[in-house]
Amino acid sequence: MFGDMPGLVQTITLMPGNYWFTLTVDDGRGGRASQTVTVTVVDNVPPQIGAVFATPTVLGPPWANKRPSPLSLAPGQWKKTVDDSAAATR
Repeated sequence: MFGDMPGLVQTITLMPGNYWFTLTVDDGRGGRASQTVTVTVVDNVPPQIGAVFATPTVLGPPWANKRPSPLSLAPGQWKKTVDDSAAATR
């Protein structure tokens, strides 16, 4: 796949997957040895966002201009009371 890569140190970039490498050493005096190894490359870099485009959403009725309500939505009977004890007087 990569061919001969002579020298003491070689660097290559690989995609995730399984690769087989054979290292052959020759001492120049007739001594030669080879060894094949399997290298598994895994993706350990977290994904990055390349571009984000915000698209605003406008809510119309019945959701427009709603405010939080302190009332419970529990089922049951509702009772309305009016307290006018603090009403303005003349």
